[in-house]
Amino acid sequence: MAASVVRRVGVFSWAKITALIYAMIGLIIGSILAIVSLFGVALGSAFDSGSSDFGRFVPALLGVGAIVFVPLLYGLLGFLGGLLMAGLFNLAAGMTGGLEVELIEPRGAGPAPPPAAG
Repeated sequence: MAASVVRRVGVFSWAKITALIYAMIGLIIGSILAIVSLFGVALGSAFDSGSSDFGRFVPALLGVGAIVFVPLLYGLLGFLGGLLMAGLFNLAAGMTGGLEVELIEPRGAGPAPPPAAG
């Protein structure tokens, strides 16, 4: 099949996609931070001889909070980065003629049916 050329992308469409991808990455990283933080709290309380519960509560709260705040932060930064990159892509594609992409038809797909009259 012939090559197609991408000359322009939707800036907000691209930004939404990158925001979602970065939020998913942030969820993974936030989960790892939460597990490490909770492990640190457990390890610290095993060797602690009697300090207050507040000393164990704050790190645990921050660790669990990482599951919420890290994906939000990554999603926001992904959205802003997506806006910037899509705008720069559109600018560069306008100067260079676009991005050449080879597309193929899915297997079993025949020609498109004619439009319905009426």
